[in-house]
Amino acid sequence: MFMVRRHLLYLRLLLLLPAAIALVGAHAQDEAFTELLAKASEGDVDSQFSLAIAYENGKQTGIDLEQAAYWYRQAAEQGHDKAQNNLGYMYEHGKGVTAFAERAKYWYERSARQGNGIPAYNLANLLRKHPELQSDPNEPLRWYESAAELGVSQAYVQLGMMYSSGEEGVTRDDAAARLWYKQAVELGNTTAMYNLGVLYDYGSEAAGTDYEQAAVYYALAATRGHAAAQNNLGLLYLDGKVGGRADLWEAYLWLRNSQLNGYEQAGDSIAKIEQRLTFKEKESADTAATRRYEIIKASPGIDMQKIIASTGETSR
Repeated sequence: MFMVRRHLLYLRLLLLLPAAIALVGAHAQDEAFTELLAKASEGDVDSQFSLAIAYENGKQTGIDLEQAAYWYRQAAEQGHDKAQNNLGYMYEHGKGVTAFAERAKYWYERSARQGNGIPAYNLANLLRKHPELQSDPNEPLRWYESAAELGVSQAYVQLGMMYSSGEEGVTRDDAAARLWYKQAVELGNTTAMYNLGVLYDYGSEAAGTDYEQAAVYYALAATRGHAAAQNNLGLLYLDGKVGGRADLWEAYLWLRNSQLNGYEQAGDSIAKIEQRLTFKEKESADTAATRRYEIIKASPGIDMQKIIASTGETSR
């Protein structure tokens, strides 16, 4: 009987152990938070920034955006560049404060002038949304260029889009757009891969078209799961613009992948190909398309030859 009771007591202690550990952990977190609050209140700028993040994320405190904005402001006023950017974001989007675009610009610019790319990019976006805040029409362009120089890939994309569209005071220049997109591609930006494919696919009077190059950049985006790139790459194969002849197999596989990724426009082209396939051919292509979709989803950016090797896509 004694052994049974001892065994039951042991089991009870085991059941209580996780709760005890959680209690100790919670107590330790409370102590850490109290210490963080004390340091922030004493003016320690890094603690103020960390406290603002804690209030914004709510992991230790519960989400309190007003407190987050308060502590970001305390750190920002002491020159903390990341706090300045985050406070600008809160003013831009009305989180914890009343939305106020002018204050957002002020804090983004203070952070950007400390040599930071993200606030420069945020500032350019803000100025495009609020042209009344621009000192001149080219101000967003200059801030995008500053962000790009600091390695923000999305800034390269925005510059490419501005030059390819010729809007907002920028003269259309497809050659310049391609250069900006290519720099973003080197940083692994999927949107730039797709947009560069579009530029080569549709071309312009000045630059013309280059379907082989379009296929290269569409494929880079397609192997990262970009649905529109998969659709456009499929259309290039369908229309015989890659390799000099139509390739229904590759066309179907990419169009089907695009559809699996939610790109509804691929449906009409898929239906046209299906009319030209036997039931067995369609079954085989569906199986291969599904395998390709699963591999890309598991390993975005995988090399095409590895996709083919992994899926056994050796027969047409």
